[in-house]
Amino acid sequence: MHRGEARERLQVKAKKILYWVALLGCIGCAVVCAVLLGQYFWRGYTEQNALDKLAIQVTQPESGEPPVSRLEGYKKLAEQNGDMVGWISIDGTHINYPVMHTPDEPERYLHLGFDKQYAYSGLPFIEANCKLDPPSTHIMIYSHNMKNKTMFADIMNYRDQEFYENHPTIRFDTLNAEQEYEVVASYYASAAEPSEGEFCFWKMIEPESEEAFDTYISQMIRKSAVVTNVVPKYGDKLISLVTCTNGPADERFVVTARLVTDAAE
Repeated sequence: MHRGEARERLQVKAKKILYWVALLGCIGCAVVCAVLLGQYFWRGYTEQNALDKLAIQVTQPESGEPPVSRLEGYKKLAEQNGDMVGWISIDGTHINYPVMHTPDEPERYLHLGFDKQYAYSGLPFIEANCKLDPPSTHIMIYSHNMKNKTMFADIMNYRDQEFYENHPTIRFDTLNAEQEYEVVASYYASAAEPSEGEFCFWKMIEPESEEAFDTYISQMIRKSAVVTNVVPKYGDKLISLVTCTNGPADERFVVTARLVTDAAE
């Protein structure tokens, strides 16, 4: 056998070995990815299931007990976790969750469940500088944009005009009042420190003046992905639902709404 032929056979054999090593490596990676993905969705399922049970408790505290009003139900849940200050929901979406507020530890519920145990999806929570009693002019509520469509993933649908028209209102109840808000605008914004004169969604909790409020509203409406024809006036109360976009690190998607009904106890 000539040396050239032997070398050629060795090269062919080496290529086959490399092929199988690469193939097995790809299969191994696929298996690991499938396992991790399965764990992610299973974890999401179990966390959402726990929250679904909380939602049932709002009007039906325990099996066999008579139904109670929403406000009574909220207060019973707040006895289980004193960080709960309200409930956020949008009909026809996954959004139906308790809202938490821990001003001294603002992001406590970023990855914490209602039972105060680790939960990757966390819970919606209110910006530390916002107040509920008396309420700030603008209350900002943050939550994750989960791949399994839970938490605030559904607010991304407010980029679509038809979705907005089918879901024009948001319900944010406190422990003492049932409240309905009408959507004003939905828009992309930055969580980074703004340059001078740049619109900053998170800096307007209490307006410095009527002019400052009107400027903020007009800038927000210009950025909106949908047309609502809802224009808040100075003195109106607002909420904003905020989530990440899974794009640039500082990019957020925001849905702002105006209070229209406040049925207090």
